Amino acid sequence: MENTHSNHSTKLKQNFNSILKQQNQILELKVKAQNKLQESKVVYNDLIKKNNKKVLLFCLDSFFFQYKSFSMEMEHLEKFRLLLNNRLYCDYYKLNQLIADFVTQHKDELQLEETEIKSFPTYKELEPFQEYKQENIKDIHNNILFVLDSIHEKCQEKRIERDNYNSKHKVGFTISNLINTLTYEITILEQQVKLFIDYLAFFHILQKNQMKRVSAKFSEFYRDMETNLQCSTTFTIDDIQDNEETLEFDFGEEPEMNININVSEPEPIIVKKEPVIVKETPIVVEKVSESTDKIPTPIIVDVSNVVVEPSTNVE
Repeated sequence: MENTHSNHSTKLKQNFNSILKQQNQILELKVKAQNKLQESKVVYNDLIKKNNKKVLLFCLDSFFFQYKSFSMEMEHLEKFRLLLNNRLYCDYYKLNQLIADFVTQHKDELQLEETEIKSFPTYKELEPFQEYKQENIKDIHNNILFVLDSIHEKCQEKRIERDNYNSKHKVGFTISNLINTLTYEITILEQQVKLFIDYLAFFHILQKNQMKRVSAKFSEFYRDMETNLQCSTTFTIDDIQDNEETLEFDFGEEPEMNININVSEPEPIIVKKEPVIVKETPIVVEKVSESTDKIPTPIIVDVSNVVVEPSTNVE
């Protein structure tokens, strides 16, 4: 177990150094790209001073747009780099706090008073683009490994003490349950240390992958900028090719659809023109008599033979 933990600790140190190396390489690429961008800005300012006619300024608009587009892309890359740097510190800071809480909760059991839990710059959740110094990142990572090594050493001491119980006290198998309990407690501590190590290993793997992505983006950006700014070709109408083919993108083979849909001609909708027949309802019209003494005689109108023809317009 001792050799295993030592190997894990050494592996994490080496891997972390590799992460710091990648971080420095990204900073170098960033500086190179910024210098190249600054050069193009100087060239543009020099050109507009010497060519201040309206038509010449019109011709230089494309160069300015090129500079502006590179500047915007640079801003996005820098924002991504800051976000990654921030996340790097965030992962280690939160893990260090988790380990510090564990040590505090098991202070009597671990007896690590000599181990000083260092304080580091507070991580601010609401400032995801704040850049933390590499020295702070390095210190907090080293502190994590130091505390884990201290806990592991304490486990080893407890294991030796457990093994010597019988030889010191000469009580035989009657302390079997004590030995089992001590073994359980030691195992719990060792597994907790292993869990913290696995947390740290996961952060390393994730961070290295993200570093590779950022490094590749900065490298590609720098190459594109050099290619565009160093191009001395003058383009004319002769450079446009006739019937130039458009780009075709391969999205892979489309999956076959085994759905058979029979599409047939819709059957015509026939609307029958039937006459609308009004029911034989007698209309009663009362005739008001001049005299109020007589009952009015109803007048009956026969409409049984009335047929209303429907309109010929069918919607």
